[in-house]
Amino acid sequence: MFDDYPSVSEIYATARLLTIRHPQLCALRRVGGSRLGEDLLLLSVGHGRRNVLVVAGPHANERVGGATALSLATRIVGDSSLHGGERDSRWHFLLCLDPDGTRMNETFVPRGHTLNEGYRPFFRPVGHEQPEWAPSIHTGTARQLPESRALIELIDEIRPFLQCSLHANDVGGGWVQLTRDLPGLADPFSKAAADLGIPLEIGSIDTMFWRSSGPGVFVMPEPGIPERFASFEEDAARSTWYRPHRYGGMTAVIEAPMWASHLVDDSSPAHSPRRAMRHCARLLRHRSRRVAGLLESVGELVDVEHSAVLRGARAAVSVCPGLAADWDQLSRVPARGPAPVHTAGHLVSLAGVSWRIPLRAAAMALTALGPLPGPRAAHLRRELDGLVSQWCAAFESEFQARWVPVDDQVTLQARTVLALFDRLTI
Repeated sequence: MFDDYPSVSEIYATARLLTIRHPQLCALRRVGGSRLGEDLLLLSVGHGRRNVLVVAGPHANERVGGATALSLATRIVGDSSLHGGERDSRWHFLLCLDPDGTRMNETFVPRGHTLNEGYRPFFRPVGHEQPEWAPSIHTGTARQLPESRALIELIDEIRPFLQCSLHANDVGGGWVQLTRDLPGLADPFSKAAADLGIPLEIGSIDTMFWRSSGPGVFVMPEPGIPERFASFEEDAARSTWYRPHRYGGMTAVIEAPMWASHLVDDSSPAHSPRRAMRHCARLLRHRSRRVAGLLESVGELVDVEHSAVLRGARAAVSVCPGLAADWDQLSRVPARGPAPVHTAGHLVSLAGVSWRIPLRAAAMALTALGPLPGPRAAHLRRELDGLVSQWCAAFESEFQARWVPVDDQVTLQARTVLALFDRLTI
């Protein structure tokens, strides 16, 4: 049972204990180091010839993956059918891909599980400092992050037939992104979500151009079809998600919501969708401009070169004008056909992004200030603190958001990983 997200130290300690208790079945080893010298630890379970890789902690603010990895490892230890016999599999758990960033999100433990608590503090690195995405932005190996190199080298070593990357989203529902279609996954995924009362996201911004193979399950587009909005610099096809394809494998990205909103799975036709998309674009511009002005003042007090948090805040704000323009363009093309964003759920997801990105930027600006002394810093802290509180309350109310217990987030991810494994091995 997990009452809250375990820390990186707790995850590592639990993995070590598992190897002590089951030395014949489990092994723990260092597979690399982070930019700040933190160990990247791999927990392996079983002795089969076919490898599964589960990656936890790919994004610093998405902390559920470590708990899911421990839950899965414990279950596999106790169930030989998941690794022995005809399945002949060995499971590998990269326990935290970005320990440096994850630790920055551990400094405050929310107790009431309000959205306002969840954004204090908040840190999400700029894209080229995120280990999964960095290879798609910096293509030269000499410029790769050490965490990215460690993951790529691990994939090349074990050649997994299945890689599962464990993600989370702030407010919304659950969904799965597949780099290769896997028929039949939608049924167990939908059932797991329904059993837990978790809605399914039908129009996530991440999957706007992906084909749906069932409720909440999306398949990577074919080459030549846009994979994401043009304003995003990341490219899934050049990320670590596609590395297993060199060896006949595939990747599943499993998203669990931290706060659930039943509004995101509304498949009813949207009312005036094109006009609503342009309205979302206006809101995104308005909110990001407000934060951008405050960030200029923060930047005069904080050295961006030595502040990853401030770089993350600036990156979040900088993507907003282009993304708003993408939405405006999408609302006009094709002019005579049905709107690409056509359900109420699609529009709710866009509206969520118009809150989420500026809110993340504001929260990171507040985090960047920290305890900086002086009246100017104190004034900026008060203004940003009030803005984050106000926006969190409005976001929570508009989306009727409710906290999803950590155990439920873990269960959704774990059941989905096992459903993927079943469909590839039975």
